[in-house]
Amino acid sequence: MSRMVSLSVAAALLIAVAGCSNSTSEAASTSQQTGSESLIPADFADKPLVWASAANQPPAAFTSADGKPTGIDFDLAQGLQTVIGHEINYTTAPFANNVLGLDAGRVDIVADAAPNASRLEKYDIVAVYNTAYGVAVKKDSPAIDGSNPDNLCGHSVSTNAGGYIIPVLKQKSEACTAAGKEPIDIQEFPDGTACGLAVQSGRVDAWFGTFPSQQYAASQAQGDWQVSLAPWAKYTNSLMVKKGTGLAEALATGMDTMIKDGSYHDAMAKYGLEQLELEKSIINPAS
Repeated sequence: MSRMVSLSVAAALLIAVAGCSNSTSEAASTSQQTGSESLIPADFADKPLVWASAANQPPAAFTSADGKPTGIDFDLAQGLQTVIGHEINYTTAPFANNVLGLDAGRVDIVADAAPNASRLEKYDIVAVYNTAYGVAVKKDSPAIDGSNPDNLCGHSVSTNAGGYIIPVLKQKSEACTAAGKEPIDIQEFPDGTACGLAVQSGRVDAWFGTFPSQQYAASQAQGDWQVSLAPWAKYTNSLMVKKGTGLAEALATGMDTMIKDGSYHDAMAKYGLEQLELEKSIINPAS
């Protein structure tokens, strides 16, 4: 189930509280400086853009204690709305559902995507920040060193359904059996929260997920997790749009504006992600 939030409404409420004047004119003024508004394709000009993030995937996208959307995705969506001067409606759902929504035309921007060969053939992809996967196990369980994929042989792991890493894990599992070892038991779950719960309940041995999500979980759980980086599973966290629409160019221009004016750094630092920052956004980064 998805939940949609108008960022214009959220921004208007914040501006009203702060005693500021006209948010629409401020956004238009910013877009004139960046030139990205002129890049918004005609097919999108008369309607809000729909941004879909993977649900329950902190610190990328999650819900605060008072029920409001939060996370780096939400903050970047707000920032991009300002610099491109075009309304963005923010929604969350399982990643696989978001991709289906993009294909069906219900969604314009899918966040939290990783570039791979098949996606680059079908979609345009805009880099947002660098990241990698990691291996997380319960504190009282034997540690699994994520630096070598061979260490996953014979273990059951949870991972997000529809994630780009699934074919990679399947290849690693085949390498396990080719070497005479037990395969990796790969189990898919709808989101990072469900992946973590599968470990804590004993359903699987480890959670193979994004390292920032695992670090966040460890920081919130008072040491209930052991987390190990998997440097062989690096990727660029990205926005995914339909190919050839021109929307990727507008988003990349907006990202570059946020990088230059410091608002990108502020958003990343808010969630402890400043070490993952890009110096410039890239369209269709290498997989």
